[in-house]
Amino acid sequence: MGKQTQRDYFDVRAFTAGLRSLIESLPADSEKQHIQATLTQITDFVSRLNATLGALPTREDVQGVRAAIHALEGFALRAKTSPVLATAMGFKEARAPKTGPTELTDAEMETAKRSLENLQTLGIDELRSNLQDEGLHSTRELQGIAVLVGLKPNGKTSRASLVNQIGTKIANYRGYQKLSGAVEKAGDSTK
Repeated sequence: MGKQTQRDYFDVRAFTAGLRSLIESLPADSEKQHIQATLTQITDFVSRLNATLGALPTREDVQGVRAAIHALEGFALRAKTSPVLATAMGFKEARAPKTGPTELTDAEMETAKRSLENLQTLGIDELRSNLQDEGLHSTRELQGIAVLVGLKPNGKTSRASLVNQIGTKIANYRGYQKLSGAVEKAGDSTK
């Protein structure tokens, strides 16, 4: 056999130094417990994540929901044309926007002016009777007369109300005219 070199012998010092290094790198009891607790938390998290992923529906699982959505969309389209179905589903009816009363045209105002001139020649009872006759005066014509005598009718004012207001306005005007004429005559006699 040949010469033995130092390498072939067991190096006790190197071995013990390695053991010492390994022992010093081992965790203490508290570190070991902390590492175990951390690993347990990670394991629990991964388990919950796996369970959540298992509960997540797939495209195949929601075919029934797709069919229900399609049916609901069909009902909504039919509800647009059926007021009964719209009410049943809780949709509001589409209504035309409210418009205010349209203004009287020049021709309507001219007709109202001629009618007022004719009415002023009548007595109060005849005037009221004449205003009530729907064949003689339309509601629009009454609205024009009301404007001419200083009233402010709106689209909601009824025909009967217009007749009453116009008759009262003309009667009051005549009464004021008579009173002012009597006062003027009384004033003239004192001169």
